[in-house]
Amino acid sequence: MITYSQLMEPTLTKGLQQLGVSIAAIAYRAKDLNILPEDRYRRFNITYSQRGYRKNEPGNYAMPERPQRFRQLVLRSFAEEVISGTKAAYFMDQSYDEFREDCLIVA
Repeated sequence: MITYSQLMEPTLTKGLQQLGVSIAAIAYRAKDLNILPEDRYRRFNITYSQRGYRKNEPGNYAMPERPQRFRQLVLRSFAEEVISGTKAAYFMDQSYDEFREDCLIVA
């Protein structure tokens, strides 16, 4: 007989791989939407911790994380003429020509 956890784990792992969202986040959202009852959510968290998934989830994320905040700040500062293009290129670790190509906007 297939148990609930045997059915759900591959489903959640697939969500992790396709969406790049942690299994814990999916479970929390399911609880938040009243799809997953509070007692099952509590049991899920216990099992999740016992299996060591808090530190190392099964499956792989679809896309590696790349921080974007610094890039956004540099581009905004450049757009608002707070910093020069040369300084922005320096912050982005690019040559000035590469930076200009990346920022090329066709009007």
